[in-house]
Amino acid sequence: MIAALAWLFLPWVEILTRIRALRLPKEKQLRPKSPPSSDTFPALSEITREIEDEGFVYVSDAGWDWEDYRQFFRLFYREEDRAQAAICLNEQRDFSFYYLRISSRRRTARFGQRGIIHCRTA
Repeated sequence: MIAALAWLFLPWVEILTRIRALRLPKEKQLRPKSPPSSDTFPALSEITREIEDEGFVYVSDAGWDWEDYRQFFRLFYREEDRAQAAICLNEQRDFSFYYLRISSRRRTARFGQRGIIHCRTA
């Protein structure tokens, strides 16, 4: 009985101890940042072109680094519907992924009809 309970709860102990080890700073400030190399993020130029083809205008590149955790953002804006888009790359040690984030301050914004939302992982 004790062995069965240990078998059930032992993974939780490992999860909780690992989560404690994953710390992020309480405050993070974005700063201007140069884009990652094409070896690190080969799809950046293609995704940038697709977003610009949808009427978004490039604003800037920004990011922050903390110990072995890095984030990069390429920011865009579209005036007609007050939409903001960001290509986001997250890197930590040997793991990285990227995604596209779109938001709008307009109540009637519809992004799905424009065909801009793509799911991609590195």
